[in-house]
Amino acid sequence: MVEGVSVQFHPASILSKVSCANLDQDLIEKAAVLTGLGIGTAFGLLVVLMILVFMVRQVSERILDRGSAKRAAEIAASAQEARNKAQAAVAAVTALLSQREATQTGR
Repeated sequence: MVEGVSVQFHPASILSKVSCANLDQDLIEKAAVLTGLGIGTAFGLLVVLMILVFMVRQVSERILDRGSAKRAAEIAASAQEARNKAQAAVAAVTALLSQREATQTGR
């Protein structure tokens, strides 16, 4: 502290100086309430948007999982069908080869 100089901070003195500048206390209170409402509304909307994004993600994951499960079942069914056709082809070729050998040895 410098000799002869005293610095003091009082919020009430600042408000009284602001009031002296043609602003009344009622206007300051209304401004504070309006600012609080604006900030509250902004955060409220952000929370609502976060919830909506979460819900959309959950729904899309369920839809995609359902679709991928159907696709996996279709792939498994077509793979089994391909195996069955391959086994039938092997059986047919084996039967034809054995019939051909039987006719060649029978001549």
